[in-house]
Amino acid sequence: MSQHRMKRCTKVFLLVIVVAGGVAALVHNFGGHFDARADRMVSHMDRQLELDVEQRRALNGLKSDLLGLKREMRELTGDGLDQWVDMIVADELDQQRMLTMIEDKTRQINEQAPQLVASLARFTDSLDASQKSILKEKLYSISERRDNHHHW
Repeated sequence: MSQHRMKRCTKVFLLVIVVAGGVAALVHNFGGHFDARADRMVSHMDRQLELDVEQRRALNGLKSDLLGLKREMRELTGDGLDQWVDMIVADELDQQRMLTMIEDKTRQINEQAPQLVASLARFTDSLDASQKSILKEKLYSISERRDNHHHW
């Protein structure tokens, strides 16, 4: 495998981790199953931003797309965490298997990315300046809490 392809795979894998971490950060403080946490997050954002019907519809569309991607990612790997741990602690890391798993996840994310970005744009573009200011403040607050909470 070429160095360029390895670097690309590594970058994409890191992007996957960052995106997954961002999504997790958005719902981290709500507890419960992912679907329930997403519902609570939407409800909380609805109250905080005082969304109108169209904005609420756009936010629910974004939630549905994110939950759909999460379900597809889980179906793709099944009990994926166990597979990752087994590979990492094995006597010898099966690099090809790990790269294949990363490439499968990357392909899935790349296929869904345009729809997710469009859903995010439908929601954020519908917000007025005041709502965007509140959203910005909340996202920075979540980021700070995540940074303070997740230290080894």
